[in-house]
Amino acid sequence: IDDENEALSLLGVELTAAVARADGLLVATRVVLQGSTALHSDFSLRSARTASIVRNCAAAISDDLWIEKILVQTSAPAHGAGPGSPEEGVDDLLSSLAQQLDETQLSPEALDRISAESRKLSNRLPKSVREALDPANSEDLEAAAGEARDYLRLLLMGGPDQLAGGEVDQ
Repeated sequence: IDDENEALSLLGVELTAAVARADGLLVATRVVLQGSTALHSDFSLRSARTASIVRNCAAAISDDLWIEKILVQTSAPAHGAGPGSPEEGVDDLLSSLAQQLDETQLSPEALDRISAESRKLSNRLPKSVREALDPANSEDLEAAAGEARDYLRLLLMGGPDQLAGGEVDQ
């Protein structure tokens, strides 16, 4: 699906079906957006907007529908470089770098160092940042590292032009 309205329509159909199956009970669900789509950069870089759209869709369907979490696991469509083209080598290199990013994990020691440094800075950060990221919480740090990897992957695979036309929503 490469059209936001089509994606929203499909989401509405699935959420409506979940509410109907619940037969009047509260529905708590995790929404996972996945697959290859031209909407990947919008979903990933504008995560707050994506979450708002999903939650508004759910609210329009039923008061008994609660979105527990929204996960974006989409990917950008493959570039169209054909075999033997100059772009093929660049695409292969970028794909390799992106895969290495995906496989990169922070060691417990690295998380401890980042946590210690983050705690020193936390009093200087805006309140909204302090509330969103607890430097003492390794899960928060791992999630932030994952978001940074996703952002770098988008830059590698789509280039800086993927960011044109809008700010990254927090």
